[in-house]
Amino acid sequence: MNRKRTKATIEERDDMNELISIIIPVYNNAEHLEACLRSVLIQTYSNFEILVIDDGSKDDSWKVCRRLQREDKRIFAFHKEHQGVSEARNLGMEKASGDYFVFLDGDDMLHPLFLETTLKRARETGVDVVCCDFFKCESKDVKVDISENFSESFNGQWISLSQDGLRSIFFKRKIEALESACCKLISRDLIINRGDLQKFESGIVLGEDTLFMYNLIRKGFRMEYTDRKGYLYRMHQESTTHNWEIYKAANPLAIYKIIRDKEAKDGNTYYAKEMEKAYLSILRGKYNLAKKERQKEVCQNLRQESEEAMRSREFTGSKLIYFLTFHSYLLYRMGIICWHVLKRVGGDGWNVSLFNKPFGKDGEKRVNKDFRPDIC
Repeated sequence: MNRKRTKATIEERDDMNELISIIIPVYNNAEHLEACLRSVLIQTYSNFEILVIDDGSKDDSWKVCRRLQREDKRIFAFHKEHQGVSEARNLGMEKASGDYFVFLDGDDMLHPLFLETTLKRARETGVDVVCCDFFKCESKDVKVDISENFSESFNGQWISLSQDGLRSIFFKRKIEALESACCKLISRDLIINRGDLQKFESGIVLGEDTLFMYNLIRKGFRMEYTDRKGYLYRMHQESTTHNWEIYKAANPLAIYKIIRDKEAKDGNTYYAKEMEKAYLSILRGKYNLAKKERQKEVCQNLRQESEEAMRSREFTGSKLIYFLTFHSYLLYRMGIICWHVLKRVGGDGWNVSLFNKPFGKDGEKRVNKDFRPDIC
């Protein structure tokens, strides 16, 4: 698709005219889709295209797409049969014309300065990926949480991460945002290398983002990161990652085993073991939440999956801890209480951050005055 690229409308940004493709997969997001799209339309950087991929929605999502498409020529809407978020994103990448890609889910929102700030940082440093932090909120709390978390300035302290540094951070899970395809500006050259498109793998029940980012990390790239929050992640019962039906399927967390096995095959025993520990930690967390919400079938599935995982030769953690998690919940909870007591006694020394200094105020910019929480 060779669409005409428009120039930035603000004089001070005349030297920034790269086209950014925002790819938005949509499935039954009619209630929140307009707020999502308007968070893009009010961006302070205006040279972008929005590719909305309706993945066979059964609600009014397609009507919302078409209505807003008539309002702004930068919106391009595509309708397809339901095949899942991975295939929707893959279609969006195939249709995209931009120099950079941004992935945004149909019920989430961007900070008004997201595109301008991340593009400026990419130009200054020459990196392939610029990443910010995100915050989670319940649908009912969106207006309040936007006011509290989307500060007027999106300028903060940045850290530069090398290829090797990114691998270590990914496997140790030090930056949660790194595992998501969202909250990032990603160069086209990294995703489409010599015509070879790095696709999202279809058929993955949960964690397709993590697997996608892992595959990019295997290619190798440098990244700029700030823990300033520039992405709103909306949590609600209909959200894929919060739907217990997903966890009733066989091996819902299979992507962690896929990554573990790839590293083991490549001879990277250390990273294979790190992924195994992360995998079991996630299993434990989901199991405890499911138990709290009395999801018996989910608990049974996760317990069985954990038992299979602990037979792995890469598993080197304390088997006693995981046994208590899945078979003696009371003793596990007592251990957690003791841990928090020790953490409180230990004070700030227990909290490790990638940042050593507070955010500076140099170069702060005002948020677009048209950005209002009432659009949510």
